Amino acid sequence: MRFAFTLCLLFGLVSGSYSQQAFIESWIKGKLLEFRSLPARPHSPQVQSLLDEAVRSIKNGRFSEGMKHLGQLLKVDSTVEETYFYRAVVAKNIRQYSWAVDNLRYIPREFEFNTLVEIESAKINLLDKRYRKAAAEFRNVFEQDSSIVLAPLMLGYIALNLNEFDSAGLYFDKCLHIKHDYVDAIILKGALEEVRRKDIRAGIPSYDNAVRLDSTFLPARILLANATMEDQPRLSIVQLDKIIAMGMEGARSIRGGLYVRLEDYELAWTDFRTLFTLSKLDDSKFMGFQTALDLALDYQYAVQYLTKHIYGLSENDRTILKKAFCLLVVRDYGKCLSALNELSNIEESAAGLYLRGLARDHSKEFEIAWKDFDQALKLDSSIVDAHKKRGVYRSNRGQLDASAEDFSAMLRLDPNAFVAYNLRGVVRYRQKEYQLAIEDFNRYMKYDSLDSRLYFNRGECYRLNNQHLLAGLDYVAIRRSIRDLDGDKILQDFDQLLIHGDTAKAEYYAALFVSSEKNFPSGYKVLINIWKKQGKWDRIEKIIDVALKSAHDSYSWQPSYPYFLIIHGMILNRTGKSLEALADLDKAISLDTSTSLGFLERGKIYMSLKRDRESKRDLTKAAKMGNQEASKILKETFSK
Repeated sequence: MRFAFTLCLLFGLVSGSYSQQAFIESWIKGKLLEFRSLPARPHSPQVQSLLDEAVRSIKNGRFSEGMKHLGQLLKVDSTVEETYFYRAVVAKNIRQYSWAVDNLRYIPREFEFNTLVEIESAKINLLDKRYRKAAAEFRNVFEQDSSIVLAPLMLGYIALNLNEFDSAGLYFDKCLHIKHDYVDAIILKGALEEVRRKDIRAGIPSYDNAVRLDSTFLPARILLANATMEDQPRLSIVQLDKIIAMGMEGARSIRGGLYVRLEDYELAWTDFRTLFTLSKLDDSKFMGFQTALDLALDYQYAVQYLTKHIYGLSENDRTILKKAFCLLVVRDYGKCLSALNELSNIEESAAGLYLRGLARDHSKEFEIAWKDFDQALKLDSSIVDAHKKRGVYRSNRGQLDASAEDFSAMLRLDPNAFVAYNLRGVVRYRQKEYQLAIEDFNRYMKYDSLDSRLYFNRGECYRLNNQHLLAGLDYVAIRRSIRDLDGDKILQDFDQLLIHGDTAKAEYYAALFVSSEKNFPSGYKVLINIWKKQGKWDRIEKIIDVALKSAHDSYSWQPSYPYFLIIHGMILNRTGKSLEALADLDKAISLDTSTSLGFLERGKIYMSLKRDRESKRDLTKAAKMGNQEASKILKETFSK
């Protein structure tokens, strides 16, 4: 967790005005995201192997790989409770909280580690800021096992967030009663005192106490550094020196901000350069509209470019560029621009123009910022980030061809600039070049397969490109209702799979659809057709009632309803309930007079009841509609 605090620290603390609350929130979030595996229990070798691989991948942050193993595990045995637990863990980490909770619901209450399941559910709800629900779950956990100190800690944190200060204090005291040296509770008591007294210095005794109990406890040192920052910045720097010496490089963001305040730009540059060189932020999450991560990515790319190009300049220009960058990071855009004006000739400096463009962009002066990027690229066309920034600007202005060219230039300069595929895919979607957009999204997915925005965008391209089955799969991935799609067109896509012999794939996709969207008749229809051909009536029997309800409840899917009535009638007939079966078939035929299957099955029942005239009538109608089985029965039975 060395970099767990970096972002929250960076965008406030470096400017010298930082909220302890923001840090506490980030620290708590880190605790909620900490990976805890379930205790081992006996499984078959195949299940255990897949489970071990999934856990190993998730533990190391390879969520896509972990989900792949869990998907394979579901196919082997869908009753393994651990599968749903770890799927929930992955969903939690990618902020798909509803999906996470949905997975936990598959785990029965009699599961032997249900307390751990409830703790995970409480963590998910707390991350989703469902405080009351999370509190109820943590209370239940604590009632079951009063030794679980995490429960009162989180109850205290929730109470603190709800401004229930007396309750918060009582919960933290409970923690310390269970474990007297529980430093987590001690620092939260310090935070509570800060809030109560409205004085950042009020928590210092608690933070000092936590440091004495555990000198390696980084959150206490960070809070202590922050509490002394305003009044005694050099004392704060002493604490930060110790923190960094302990291996928390993310604290350089704080120290760099303090050095800027003290106007020691050389030391500030060293800290920021080191920080952004080491952190390696993931540009796949770039949004293009000034999120905190967008800004951090800009700093990361700027550091890379300056480090590469700055040392060929005069000493004065080097000093100015370093100073300007540091002021950019702490968001002092006015001073940053003033510093850049001191360059010997900014109009001939690609680095200077690039930094000026960033300063103007971050201060939302987009109309002139892009001109700086444009001019910088004329001087040095290799600035990958400048292409990205200009491409986003052009896209926002509707200059789609030019925007796509900027993103293509990014890929020519850096084949690993995967975010360009996503950005260009969105542009191509807007150009109605749906197939090209899909190809870009597919390339990007190899790099980041867990981005819900990606599935939404690609799903829309599939839909507009008349690839409805694939659109449906993407809809499922983002928990979007697939009823928004054309059911008949999806069935046509399924038919193509079946024509090409991909029965297993069709069955898998259909099952995926109906598990995600209970009111989706087309999925049930595919499953029933496949199982009917395979003679798997036991499976059909299990879903037919749900299928009937799904078609009955959804007006737009009404054509499926007569078909399900026929299938229901066939099941009744197989169990000897011929008269009840006839009632279903009568209703189906009254709703759809063109159903050859309905006439065929009713004709066969009439034949079994020795009602030959009625049987012949129905079979003849079915035969005229092209039903070969009906023609065969007529020839064999009624032509004699």
